[in-house]
Amino acid sequence: MTKILILGANGFIGRKILSDLLSVGTYNLYACSRTADIKPEKGYVFTQLDITNDEELNSYLSLITPDIIINAAAISSLQDCELNRSKSLNVNVDSVKLLIEYARQNSVFFIHLSTDFVFNGYRKKLYTENDTPDPLNFYGHTKARAEELIVNSKIKAAVLRVEVVYGEPLEGQHGNIFTLVRDKLSKGEIIKVVDDQYRTPTFVDDVCIAVRLVIKKETEGIFHIAGPEYLSISDFAFRIARYYGYNENNIQVTTTRAIGDNIERPRYSGLSIQKARKRLGYNPKTILKSLEILTSPENIRL
Repeated sequence: MTKILILGANGFIGRKILSDLLSVGTYNLYACSRTADIKPEKGYVFTQLDITNDEELNSYLSLITPDIIINAAAISSLQDCELNRSKSLNVNVDSVKLLIEYARQNSVFFIHLSTDFVFNGYRKKLYTENDTPDPLNFYGHTKARAEELIVNSKIKAAVLRVEVVYGEPLEGQHGNIFTLVRDKLSKGEIIKVVDDQYRTPTFVDDVCIAVRLVIKKETEGIFHIAGPEYLSISDFAFRIARYYGYNENNIQVTTTRAIGDNIERPRYSGLSIQKARKRLGYNPKTILKSLEILTSPENIRL
């Protein structure tokens, strides 16, 4: 069976990809993360690993000899990237260099997760895969640099750009805009949400489906994996509130400047998914459909 390695398997997206591929049942799965397995299950082999340690990572790769590598490991906090630039370069760029070299030498198919933050967001129309990256912050810079390394390496690879990925995290994982809005409004708390940042929010289940589609044919290239609706962060929050019947008056609409955000981020970075629709057969769910799935009995976390 095909051996698949998932890096960053304790993260929100990495763990969802692992669980999804585990449900398929046709792969030999390996997973690693900097910390111990957040939710041990049968069906895969987990290793605690520091991917910034070249010797450790090389030894691990040589031991398991994967056919496909899925890189979901990253320092994605904008604040952490700005304050710890050396560390973020090690995780987001240097480790990718090693993975590229291993993939080249061993004919491995490499799937790398990236972000809409590679764009500056100065325009209001959706970005396509042909648009040139021009990041505003250091996180975006590291992800754009990793993309450039992959594209120029000529290895067999797919880069999947995602944005505002939402869904139900495991206990111990960071929340996301969906859980922040739902949990605070359910308690009657006030939340402040910006209305000057526009995105195409992405249901995490759709990211998993896209990964499976790429694996199926080992489709190469850059693909935008996002939701079908382009809206502001505040509009997204209002949709969540309306679905659950929460008090919309508890949502205070504000601006990026007003909340004192001192890190530049794109204002309009919606991603066009036309290429993914055509090449992969990618068909993401609407926000309403994803909320229905998240509130179905089998998905409600006890």
